[in-house]
Amino acid sequence: MQGVLTGLFAVVGTVVGSVVTYLLQRRNAERAERFARDQRLWQERLQAYGAFAEALVEYRRAQYDRWHRHKEDPSSGAYIDARTESYRLKAIARQTTFRVRLLTSDRKLIARVNEIMRITEDLHKAAGNDDLTARGDRAQQLVDEFIDAASVHVQDISSQAAGSLSTGRDGLTSGPIR
Repeated sequence: MQGVLTGLFAVVGTVVGSVVTYLLQRRNAERAERFARDQRLWQERLQAYGAFAEALVEYRRAQYDRWHRHKEDPSSGAYIDARTESYRLKAIARQTTFRVRLLTSDRKLIARVNEIMRITEDLHKAAGNDDLTARGDRAQQLVDEFIDAASVHVQDISSQAAGSLSTGRDGLTSGPIR
């Protein structure tokens, strides 16, 4: 009888060990998947936010050029080329706004993106040189504010992803607090 009990305990122990191993492996797999997802989101946000800022700086420059060429001669080929270039860069800027909007749920950040686009779109409508400078400075200020706000998003994801596999006080691996 004692042999049967010993065998039964061995079988139960093996089953319990297998179940515990399975649960731990499953938890580790879920953590690794979450880490990979956070890393992808971090990379995509980093690229999208940078592309947006770059596109807006280029679009702003094109709007300045468009305004100056219009003041020189609104019927010149140089003005038409500048206007065409500003339209091309506006399309690129629009595309980057879509990427930013897809990658964040932060309404303040999206509102800032929309405000930057609106101000940059209206640069060529400036009444004079001082107005153009003021509008351009405001657009640049908003881009700088966007970068500051976006960097918080990028750094937050980066620290969460880095913390996904951190070791806690108890020596066990733990995930980020969500």
